[in-house]
Amino acid sequence: MNEEPTHAPASPAPAWNPDEQDKLVSEALGARRLGLANELIARALALGPGQGRWWGRAAELAEAAGVPAHAEMFRARAAGRAAPVPAPPVGSEAGSEPKYLVIREWGAGFWADVFCTLGWTIAARLCGRVPVVFWGSGSRYRAKAAGADAWTQYFEPASRARLAEVERLAGPRFPERWNGRALTAAMEGRFEGPHSRLSFPEVLARSERVVVADYGLNVRSLLHWIPEGDEAFGLGIRDLLRREMARSARPASWHVAQAAQLRKKLAGAKPLVGVHLRASDKGGEYHDLGAALTSVMRAAGAALASLGDEARALVVSESAPAIAQARTALGPRMVTTDVTRTDGARAPHMAGMADGATLGREVLLDSLLLAQCEMFVGLAPSNVAAAVSLLRPWPANRIHLVGPSCLEQFFLEMYERDLSKALTPGA
Repeated sequence: MNEEPTHAPASPAPAWNPDEQDKLVSEALGARRLGLANELIARALALGPGQGRWWGRAAELAEAAGVPAHAEMFRARAAGRAAPVPAPPVGSEAGSEPKYLVIREWGAGFWADVFCTLGWTIAARLCGRVPVVFWGSGSRYRAKAAGADAWTQYFEPASRARLAEVERLAGPRFPERWNGRALTAAMEGRFEGPHSRLSFPEVLARSERVVVADYGLNVRSLLHWIPEGDEAFGLGIRDLLRREMARSARPASWHVAQAAQLRKKLAGAKPLVGVHLRASDKGGEYHDLGAALTSVMRAAGAALASLGDEARALVVSESAPAIAQARTALGPRMVTTDVTRTDGARAPHMAGMADGATLGREVLLDSLLLAQCEMFVGLAPSNVAAAVSLLRPWPANRIHLVGPSCLEQFFLEMYERDLSKALTPGA
């Protein structure tokens, strides 16, 4: 089945209905659709009352996944007692041979792919595995050279392990579709077939030395799996992702240096208000986009006023009409970058408007530039704005994001296209 990766809901999340949600969890567990069950349980724990009920369902999920120690941890949480810390995964003990999690590309937008990758690097640590990231032919941001790794075009390696070393290891791999195939090969069977739509609970129980994460992963669906005593226990999604970005997604030094040079070229020593306008295709994902963009521009004007007459607005967007509107509103105080832009409702990476490596460099450079500004204003549903908010610690009065954050969303559509209808009573 040829599907496009999904990383944002096409409509607002369905209304909360705990009984319908519970029914869907039962159906998902009965069909061994563990990824769907996990996303539903994570959503229930975050949004609904009756935490004991959902911790109990999490225990059922852990039993179905073959990790009874985690099931006991969830049962303890359901009972309101101190939860035992699960033993380290089999094979991760000191002195044992290292196990690896090869993390492949998701195939969506640049930062959406990065966040999926970070979900899996967090998962690797929770599984006692070494993460090895490779963005191959399914990445929209890859150089054309055969076998090129798009990840290291932009970021430092996520660990010291190298894919060539992992490739040479003997023994079976999981999922089985990777047996007898190069770990750099084009991905097959990730949407349909055995172990398709691979999820964290399935990976946690595996004993193979090499597991390949070839499907997307929402970081929010991992939070309830983090045991007490872990360095990440109790962290909110932003703090967890900021820590993981600093560890596993460090921009390559040449991109950081280029951003610093461009910032100086655009504004010298003048203070900058970074403004990100994600406009082209967000209308299909965010129902009140026009009003939100108006709010962003209003906040940008207020930020400029607070920084004084010398301040400039660095406006970044993939949309040519949005840039034109911003220039009309801000006049000579606006500066921008020379990047690929669309005149329509399809983002450049979806429309194939430039080669992938060029688009990737533009997105990363724009993000690093925005993170160097004195203040930042953007749309919270945008993964670019989310990344800028995480690339550095921002004082609360120096960042303003409009709308619901993409980092707080659940991506049920990754596991069930028609789930919104199923969650609506009487549908």
